[in-house]
Amino acid sequence: MANGRPEPRQVAFPYWMESALWEEAGVPTVVCGPAGDGLHAAEEWVDLAQVRAFADGLVSAIRSFCGSK
Repeated sequence: MANGRPEPRQVAFPYWMESALWEEAGVPTVVCGPAGDGLHAAEEWVDLAQVRAFADGLVSAIRSFCGSK
């Protein structure tokens, strides 16, 4: 746990992402997004509450990184 927050967990997915290229080049990457299913399939969906939470998380991370409240 860092700063009272749980460490991110490493997972694998059954599809390719360019993050593998960044990792191979030695650049740590984080792949994140809202929960859902059917990624790039004929029927793909995301949970709208997760989309809102993800957007709030991004805003919070940007403000924290930029030193803004």
